[in-house]
Amino acid sequence: MKALATLLVLCSVLISCGDDESSTLEDGPLTANEREWCSFTDSSEESALRFDVIFEAGLGLGLEMDAMNAQAATISREYVAQGLTLDEAARRTSEQLLEDETFIAACKQAYADIVGG
Repeated sequence: MKALATLLVLCSVLISCGDDESSTLEDGPLTANEREWCSFTDSSEESALRFDVIFEAGLGLGLEMDAMNAQAATISREYVAQGLTLDEAARRTSEQLLEDETFIAACKQAYADIVGG
């Protein structure tokens, strides 16, 4: 049951990969490499672990990760209720999260912590 809950949380906060190198984040845009690293196209265990790193990085920055996660979970549940698979819902939710400054800042920090840069 805990694994399912973790999978649903991950599903709710996934980001899709994109070629655009800019975003609306005031602290600076995500680079193509950051976007790719922070991208999730499925709800695999690997993705769940990477999300945990991003979530913890956001907490370390003092960001409201719980609030962001709750909003994303709501969006994801709505997509699933519309008949999308977990992976499809994750990709759609991630498109919206790419506009979320909290998630973007957490991604940037996690990328810097893990990959460097």
